[in-house]
Order: sequence, then C-alpha cells, then structure tokens
Amino acid sequence: MSRQDKSELLERRTRELSTLYEASKIASSSLNLEEAVAAIFQKATQVIWAESGSLMLLDQERKVLTIKAACGLEEEVIQKTELKVGEGIAGWVAKFAEPLLLRDGVEDPRFAPIKRKDYINALIAPLTFKEEVLGVLCLNRSLTSEPFTEEDLTLLRLFANEAAIAIGNVRLHEEKERRLKDLSALFEIGQAITSTLNLKEILNLIMHFTAQLMGVQNCSLRLLDKEKKELILKASYGLGEAYIEKGPVKLGQSLVGEVVQEGKPIAAFDLLKNHRYEYPEYARREGIYSLLSVPLILKGEAIGALTVYAKSPHRYLQEEINRLYSLAHQAAIAIENARLYQELHEIYLSLVNTLVAAMEAKDPFTQGHSARASEYAVIIAEEMGLSSYQKEALRVAGLLHDVGKIGISDTILLKPGQLTEEEWRIIKTHPDLSLNILPEISLPWDIKPIIYHHHERFDGGGYPAGLKGEEIPLGARILAAADCFDAMMANRPYREAFSREETLAQIESVAGHQLDPEIVRVLIQRIKTKGW
Repeated sequence: MSRQDKSELLERRTRELSTLYEASKIASSSLNLEEAVAAIFQKATQVIWAESGSLMLLDQERKVLTIKAACGLEEEVIQKTELKVGEGIAGWVAKFAEPLLLRDGVEDPRFAPIKRKDYINALIAPLTFKEEVLGVLCLNRSLTSEPFTEEDLTLLRLFANEAAIAIGNVRLHEEKERRLKDLSALFEIGQAITSTLNLKEILNLIMHFTAQLMGVQNCSLRLLDKEKKELILKASYGLGEAYIEKGPVKLGQSLVGEVVQEGKPIAAFDLLKNHRYEYPEYARREGIYSLLSVPLILKGEAIGALTVYAKSPHRYLQEEINRLYSLAHQAAIAIENARLYQELHEIYLSLVNTLVAAMEAKDPFTQGHSARASEYAVIIAEEMGLSSYQKEALRVAGLLHDVGKIGISDTILLKPGQLTEEEWRIIKTHPDLSLNILPEISLPWDIKPIIYHHHERFDGGGYPAGLKGEEIPLGARILAAADCFDAMMANRPYREAFSREETLAQIESVAGHQLDPEIVRVLIQRIKTKGW
C-alpha cells in the first residue's frame, strides 16, 4: 500500500472514529426525545454536509414515517409528509433496513411520491435499535453539488447506528418514566376512589381523575341497566347539557353500546364521519372530534363504559388505551363496592327503622324524636367538617340512641309527673340496655360508644360512666347537644315545649356544664345563620 493510500485510509478511519464519538456524545447527552432527534439531525448534516434532508421516525402502530427534524424543506412538506412502510425510498429503507446511496434518485421507481428534480443525490440510512427500525435518516445534495460517495454512506451508516441507540435509549427512558408516572397516578387514584363508599362521590372522583390522567377536557361514564338493556349516563366532566341530556344508549347501539356489548375498547378518529357513531350532530355542537371508550369489566362482564373525548383530531395509541383500561378496572371495582355497600346500608337502615318504630310505639310523646335528633347531629357534624363515615355513624346512632328504653316499663316512660329516685335509677339504665340489644345486630358503624355515652355531662356529672370533657367520645358530645335541643323543642308528659328562643337560651346556659361549649357554639351559629 502506497504512502498516499495509507494516509487516505488513516484519514478515513479518523473520520469514522470521530463520527462515532460525536454520535455517542449525543447518545448520552439527552433524555428528551425531541431534543435528541434535533441534535442528531444537526450533527448528521455537520458530519456529512447536505443541502437538505430529514430525520423521520416510525409510528409502530400506524406503520407510517413522519418528519421530526429537517432542513431545506418547505414547512408544508414537513407537516404533511407521511410515508407508509415500503412507500417511497424512505419507506423502502424502513421496510428492508438497508442503507442506500442514490446518484440518480429522480429516476429511481422507489423515489418518494413528492419528486424534487433538483435533488438527485441522496443518502438514506435506517435507524435500527435492537433489530427494530425506529426511523430513517435522509440527506440530499443538489445537481450542482459534489455527489455523495461510498465513504459518505459508510459514515452515515455508522452515525445512524449510534443515533439509533440514542433514540432507542431515550424512548426506553421515556417509556419507563411514563409507566412509572402512570402507575403512581393509578395507585393514588385507586386509593382516592376506594376511600369512600358513597357512589356519587366515587363517580365524581372517577371523572376528575380520568380528565387528569388522560389530559382531556371531556369524559363520561355510563352504567348498564340490565333490565332495560340501556346505558345510563351517571357522571360526566366538561360536557354541555345538550350532550348530557341526549338520554340513555341502548346496548349495542352506537359506539359506547358496542363497547359494552362486545366488552372491547373502541377508538374513533373522526366522529362526524364514523357511520357507527349515531350522534354526529351532538358531537358537532359539543365540538368533539375523536373518542376513546373502554368497558368497565367486573368478573368478566361489562357493567358500563368509561369514555374520553378529544376536541381535535386524535389517533389514540395503545398506551393510552391501556392507561384508560387500567383506570376503568379500578373504577369498576370501586363502583361495585359502593353498590354492595348501598344494598347492605339499605338493609341495615330497614332494621334500624324497625327498632325505632318499636321503641316509639311505646311512647307517643317521643315519636319522631330519634329521627330529628339524628338529623340535627349530622348537621352539626357537617358544620364541624367530619368525615362521611363519622356522619353516617352519627345518623344511625341518633336513630338508635334510646333503643334501650324498649326494656323500660311504660308506667315510668309515660308518667306525667316527677319521677321518683328509683324511677330515675331505672331510666338511667337505658344506655346499658341499649348495649345489651345492639350486640344482637351486626352493623358496619362503631356506634356503641356514641349511644352509651350520650348522657355524659361535659363537667363530669353525667351517666353512665361519669366521663368529663374530651374523655367523652366526640360523637356522643354531638348527639347530646342534638338530643337536648330536640327534647326541649318537643312536648313531654310533664311540660309543654319550649319556644326556639327559650331553647337556644337554655342550650347556651348549659354550655361548659352539661354540653360541650364548642359544639353548642356550632349549633347556635348554624341555627341563627341557616336554621335547620
């Protein structure tokens, strides 16, 4: 080999190594796909000079190439170019994963549909990562410029290999981050929607989190009425009244009806042109263009559908379908739990009301007292910001707080005059009698401490345990105030009812002695500002 040949070989090797070094720097410099693509393309045109070119990435689901970085091309070409795998020269390279050097590209039958006769020299290399084509790198020179060489092709192939590693790693990183973010979000969503058993609250939470997780302005949830075979809209987010009021959708009707009937998701790109979508006028008025709907599956059966809408043309990717599916799975479980709870709740309340009716049948003067005391206790609890569970426990405790009086003689309960000391001793046993009755009833609320201690006094002079101040359970302190207020407002065998003004004065006078002063303050403030 001559000295000149050796010099040229050394120069070529140096250039190749330099190219690999430049490409590897890009591979480790960015974890953002858009930034990585822009840097790769810019470096490619520096390593191998070109007058125009593009870096196209392959959409794996649609199997089309789109331009992500370019130079020397019109903006309209960049925005509108979409090549199917196998279509045009770039599509051919993507299909066969082989680089090409063209010196007469215009005449090549594989040339892209948009023919540019002033560019006849081209280098095209596939971006291949782990035997998968991620995209294509294209460089062009004009007729008057120096043609590309085989050495240029070798350099581009080397550069493209390193660039593909950079793009592949960035994509893997972004996919990992996206999945981690999705899992974290879904975990938090799952905790939130299972933190309550109130169906209305659950549905509203599902809508809020769906909009947040999917990045949409509009979504809806329909549940199946099995008897009528209709999907009833139960919750929505961002949709106008006209769209909401379009009524139920028959099972199998339109897109959402198909989703539930088939138990499979449907993504629609253009609702106005989709013949299976039966409400194009509603979509037009609402300004929605695309749709993704997934079934709510429970025990292998669809119980409804969760749907998101896009205001502009949007092709839903598999990862978006998977994300909504995961949310729908959690939503279905939460909805079913709330339904079961509601059914049990109704059974429990039916039992409670039966006990209350039996209790009040003994004493006509106290008819309705338990229901009113229960309602007042819940209102006070709401003003104090207590949880749904605490309010529900107070509601049931209020209804059953005097259930022990079933075991007390009518002679004592209905006595029109003063009770004797012995009769008072018997009356004071009704909290203990309540505790003897309640173990026979399995209820989902911890109401026994509320019922047992609702006759304790804040100053410690009450019964049955003589508890004082905050030793008394909060629920019992609230129920004591509600019970006292209603008792004063009602007729008794031994006295007429007090007026509201007299009652408030009496309640205020026992604050800090008989009743918790903070609860009295809340009660009086509520009555004066909002009434009952």
